[in-house]
Amino acid sequence: MSFDHYPLLDDGSLGAGYFSNWAEFRRAALAAGVPAWICLQVVGYRGHRHPSAAEILWQANVALANGAKGMMYFTYWTMESPDNFTPALIDLQGRPTPTYDSAIRINREVSVMGAHLRPLRSERVACTGIPAPAGLETFSPDRWVADVAGDPVILAQFSPESGGAGEHWLLLTTLSPGEPANVDLRFGEAVTAVAELDPDLGRLAHVPGGGRSGLRCNLAAGAARVYRLQA
Repeated sequence: MSFDHYPLLDDGSLGAGYFSNWAEFRRAALAAGVPAWICLQVVGYRGHRHPSAAEILWQANVALANGAKGMMYFTYWTMESPDNFTPALIDLQGRPTPTYDSAIRINREVSVMGAHLRPLRSERVACTGIPAPAGLETFSPDRWVADVAGDPVILAQFSPESGGAGEHWLLLTTLSPGEPANVDLRFGEAVTAVAELDPDLGRLAHVPGGGRSGLRCNLAAGAARVYRLQA
């Protein structure tokens, strides 16, 4: 199942219902047992701004947080249209644009996280720090995550499709596409070991002390971090 929702508007805001749209689509894909896909906005057009690299990455990470298994770009070729489309990944002369270069970097980063998240089942998508926008749960503690303090973030939780009770995964990304976020994570009583995914090397690195003292997560605008928790 795939859908399009281009949320980045000319006035600097997000389109109404973006998180609600994702929540509805996520529920439908989970209920049907089929992969969720999304088309990301990489162009400006009537009423929509041209996204920065951070805003494209943010859309990709929100998609991962909602359990997406595949992504596409709107558009690959620049369109000749009365809606004043800005240059896409490839311009009207067939040349790669700066957005193309951004997409290459984003593809690499997302594919590293996706390799670990793709086999997992999306369990929860929550917001921390402020009242949750429609479509996101308000974070509440559980046996895996006891507290998240600091700037508002989206916290997504995943479990193995096999239903194994000894492993859990977290993804954190910024709530705002244009602002960084710094948070302190404190893990729940079930957690005995924590590993953080290195997005450059594609490997999990164990957090010293099993994460019992918690950890600090510093996110650049649009960025995400992935953790594996073991009980």
